[in-house]
Amino acid sequence: DFYGQALAKIERGHELDLQDVATMRRRGLIEAQQLAAFFTAIEGDLLRFPGIDASAFASQLRHALETTS
Repeated sequence: DFYGQALAKIERGHELDLQDVATMRRRGLIEAQQLAAFFTAIEGDLLRFPGIDASAFASQLRHALETTS
């Protein structure tokens, strides 16, 4: 699942991960609108994972979508 991989890479936030996400977008493996929709679908469940800050993750996603087009 490319969308799950992309979200995990964005949440980790490593430079290589973000480059991978950019490559996925360029190759047409993922689309920004669908990636954002998948994040929205899981956002409410992130409370179950105390190691993940949902608002920081949302910010990382916005940044990734802006810089990996």
